Amino acid sequence: HEITLSGHPPQPYTVPLQQLMAEIQQNPSVDWNSSVLAKRLNVSTRKLYRIFNTEYGMPPKEMVIKQRIAQAAEQLARTTTPIGKIAESLGYQSLYSFSNLFKKHTGMRPTAYRKKFEH
Repeated sequence: HEITLSGHPPQPYTVPLQQLMAEIQQNPSVDWNSSVLAKRLNVSTRKLYRIFNTEYGMPPKEMVIKQRIAQAAEQLARTTTPIGKIAESLGYQSLYSFSNLFKKHTGMRPTAYRKKFEH
């Protein structure tokens, strides 16, 4: 039996979950709702919530948001792409809701965050 760092045998969904997280990063604008995620892992939505809570300590939707905010932060820091375009590329139709979500997760509005990286 293979043992992970946690000392527990790897769960059967570990690799598919890692693949799913990579897919979310590559396609952040997809509507990654619970039923889509559950189908991808071939589990019920209830099992999906248990898996995400065990692996990441948060519900699936929160993990998707976290992935998107991380990508937004990266783009804001490294590009001059308009904030509205960044939001749209990550699946947000409303710049207002994206800006509020970004602030909730980073403590800053996207514009202020970008200014930190300007020279």
